Amino acid sequence: MSDVHYLLDTNAVSRLTRSERAGRFVRARCGITEDVLWESRDLADAEQLKSLVQPMTVHALTVIQEIMAEVPIGDLKLINLYANKGAADPGLVACALAAATRSNDTLFQQDWVVVTDDGEVRTTAVRFDVGWMSSSDFVATLRAGSAAG
Repeated sequence: MSDVHYLLDTNAVSRLTRSERAGRFVRARCGITEDVLWESRDLADAEQLKSLVQPMTVHALTVIQEIMAEVPIGDLKLINLYANKGAADPGLVACALAAATRSNDTLFQQDWVVVTDDGEVRTTAVRFDVGWMSSSDFVATLRAGSAAG
């Protein structure tokens, strides 16, 4: 049996209302990386987002190395540090993969889905067998579930 959890990109976090970010579903089933927390620092409830942070493990760092090894030299689509864009992106995929792997030894395994509107993050997620969902689909799913319950 597997539970689905969601690792939110900054563009997904910002689409949620403050009450949605504080809601039970997000607290129980969603996570963010330290980089997304930093990118979300201007939100009024940024302090509460700290509880969602997924750890950057040794395994996640190894996956980041694998991801970056596949990025051709000079390709700035996934991460462009010169323009201060995409710093969180490789970590999203890596943390989702590491979190799913961590749960393999537990009774209730977790599938982690990256929620993003970034096309290159989606491409990278697919390349590493990590599921992804657009933020609009995630918000619709979240709101439909809230209306039903």
